[in-house]
Amino acid sequence: SQRKQTCTMTADVLNSYCNDILRLAAHHGARHVRVFGSAARGGAGPTRDIDLLVRMDRGRSLLDLTKLSQELAPSRAEDPS
Repeated sequence: SQRKQTCTMTADVLNSYCNDILRLAAHHGARHVRVFGSAARGGAGPTRDIDLLVRMDRGRSLLDLTKLSQELAPSRAEDPS
């Protein structure tokens, strides 16, 4: 069975996922990954999202960006809200 994952997004936690984020981004043709918004300012919390700015490789489409977004998003399968 799947467990719902919760996480307080601090700079340390974000840094621990850095390599995974970059690997997934490269797989989908996204480069120059940058964090902005509350996570970049150190104001992230358990209910906040992480804003990423990426540059897509030539020949990549919105579908590639959507697939990346879906893979990076936490699972909502058990979240009834």
